Amino acid sequence: MSVDRKYYIEFVGAHGAGKTYTYHEITKKQLLKPYKSFFPGQVNRPKLHFAFNCPSIVLKNLKHILFVISFFYKYSKTKLLNFKVCRVLIKMIILHTYYYRYDFNIFLKDDMLHMIQRIIFKNDVDVDEVFDQFFSHFSYLYDGLIFVDISTKKMEERFKKRFPGKSENFKKSRKKIHERVKKQSVNLRKIITLQNIVPYLIVDGNDDVNKNAQKIITFIKNEIILKKETC
Repeated sequence: MSVDRKYYIEFVGAHGAGKTYTYHEITKKQLLKPYKSFFPGQVNRPKLHFAFNCPSIVLKNLKHILFVISFFYKYSKTKLLNFKVCRVLIKMIILHTYYYRYDFNIFLKDDMLHMIQRIIFKNDVDVDEVFDQFFSHFSYLYDGLIFVDISTKKMEERFKKRFPGKSENFKKSRKKIHERVKKQSVNLRKIITLQNIVPYLIVDGNDDVNKNAQKIITFIKNEIILKKETC
């Protein structure tokens, strides 16, 4: 069993589905041993080192950055939130390359596919079609995908506990984002389950986090690592 290869598993789903909580459970307890798993919060990223390497990373990923800019220009409304999402996606492209310099075997996080669910699209846009475009362009990144389902009722219950001490205006603005992401997660789920490029697993965010973590561990070991190592 080789521990030299690196694998990237992205978590997708609505806000409050339990994505972050689940991959924290796996990485903080190193449940994928002998493989070393990690998420970005466990990395000490020196600002000076990152700034020094950033120009070369940007050049290496220029076509992907230009794709994201073009994607927003064609399909999204001119909104501050969309500008912020676009900026975050570009940062994610850069950071993804940067993180591969670190010592790990399995990289777990919610990332670009999660963020595109926030986009406010133009009225005439076919969301399924543009999500499929985005996924097709970036599918080379993924060794596996975990989609975490969540009921609307459960999402709303978790939302009420999510922002203690925040103003009502803040909560209202965040609720709109949560509702849009929940709605558009249905479109993204369809794209993920209809494709056959990247292995995927659907888990129920209503279930116990330990139960989901064990399902994910089995999936990663049997459907991703084992199959790739026997190729």
